[in-house]
Amino acid sequence: MLNRKLTILTLLAMSLSLPAFAQSEATQSAIDAAAEARAAAELAYESEESSEAGRIAAEAALTAALDANKAARLARRAASQAEDPAVLELLKEKRNAVREVARNAAESARDKALENGAGEEAARQIAREAARNAARSTVADFIANAGLTPNPASDVAREAARDARDAAKEATKAAREAAGDNFKEIRRDVAKSAVKEQVKNTVRETVKNRPREERRNIIKNLRNNRN
Repeated sequence: MLNRKLTILTLLAMSLSLPAFAQSEATQSAIDAAAEARAAAELAYESEESSEAGRIAAEAALTAALDANKAARLARRAASQAEDPAVLELLKEKRNAVREVARNAAESARDKALENGAGEEAARQIAREAARNAARSTVADFIANAGLTPNPASDVAREAARDARDAAKEATKAAREAAGDNFKEIRRDVAKSAVKEQVKNTVRETVKNRPREERRNIIKNLRNNRN
């Protein structure tokens, strides 16, 4: 099920003007990839551990996780490209301070959650959310105190990237449960398939605008090197 955060992100993306949202493709891809990763995670959670259905669901979840992580990287890059250079320089300068605030918030939230009877996994989730909120608030304060204004497109792209990373982690966790003892083998197979697909895409992009004879020679040399 598409969660509320994804819906909010999509509405924010639609509300931005076209010039201000030149990086919308990467942001939307991250939003879509996060939704697909969460859907794959739900299927994996519902599958019987170590069964054939579990294996198929685990493969799908791991593939979706890879796609979500890739989309997150592209969205982060889009956020940097859209952002005011002065804001980027400030964020670079304050990176360690933001990390320290986030770390302290996470430790405090985790300890409090455990004291209140939360389980270890629930406490970790609470700590992650506390760290994220503290980091976001601290960054906003640094930018405001410096008299700068962040680009809205960059904000949305960064949030989409964070959500895609979170969805990838959830899909990987679900895949581990569905795969059972076969998780390492399945993860290795999925990684190999992803590398092969990446190589195909790279070759395709490299040769598509070359003359026919040159394309043939490039492909021939690649095959010879592989053999």
